[in-house]
Formats: sequence, structure tokens, C-alpha cells
Amino acid sequence: MDSVKSLIADNYARVSQRMEETCRRVGRRTSDVRLVAVTKSADIRSIKALLTLGVRDLGESRPQKLCERAAVLDRAVEWHLIGHLQRNKIRKVLPVASWIHSVDSLSLLRRLDEVAGEICDLVVKVAAGGLSASELLGHREFVLGYKSFEPIGPACHPAPLAMAAR
Repeated sequence: MDSVKSLIADNYARVSQRMEETCRRVGRRTSDVRLVAVTKSADIRSIKALLTLGVRDLGESRPQKLCERAAVLDRAVEWHLIGHLQRNKIRKVLPVASWIHSVDSLSLLRRLDEVAGEICDLVVKVAAGGLSASELLGHREFVLGYKSFEPIGPACHPAPLAMAAR
């Protein structure tokens, strides 16, 4: 194994172990937690090394880069768009992104709903004004009424509060 693959394998093992320890500590199953490996500045060779380790969830912050990488990498990858999505890029991103983590406005949510045509997975960032995640789940109607989304619960995300929708 060359040094790049070895370094990636070591890092992946370390992160996986930390995830397992954390899940054990908080009483969650590791199968309920998803590791998304962000490929932002990685080259294709490094990404392929991740794939050989069994990683199937890859995150990209730039829509154009996500589309380019999805075209040349394994189709079994679940791509996560984690960066800003402009409404004019929705049609290009939807066919390749399994998850969109950056729905940050009602206008973007509306446009996604118009274009999606089927249920898609996304993370909606919510300025919750002090609401806890459990209180937010009581306010699911903000995504109800959109044909392409169904609330599935809170998501761990860098935003102050986020809600996953399918």
C-alpha cells in the first residue's frame, strides 16, 4: 500500500473508532450514524482510496465539482452537497446528489420542490429562535405542503439547528 492510501486508511480507522466509541457512550447504534467524507480538496486517487475502504458517502461543497466527480467515480457513491446551492444549479445537482445539506432559504426549498418531482433527501437549516430539536419536530408543517419533502428528524449539522427531510 502506498503512503497516501496508508495515511487515508489510518485516518479512516481513527475516525471510525471515535464514532464507535461515541455511539457506545451515548447508546446509539453505529449503523444509525453516517460518516460523510468531504472531498473538497482531495484528488481522485485519494477519493478512490476511500472507496476501497468501503466509504460510500462523499460530501462536496461545490456543485460543479460534485457533478464532475460523480461522473468519473463509482455509481454506488451517495453524494452529499454540503455547500451553497444556487437555484440555477438545481437541475444539474439533483440527478447526482443523494443529499443536499444546504437548504438555507424558503425560495431554494420552493425551487427544489418544483424541480425534484420525487422525494429527495435534504437538510433544511432553520433559524429556530431558541427552539430545541424536539420542539422543532413539533413544527413539521414548515416542510409539509411541499410534495417532494417529508420530515424525518433532526440532523447533526454545523448550523445552529437543522432538520433532515426526505
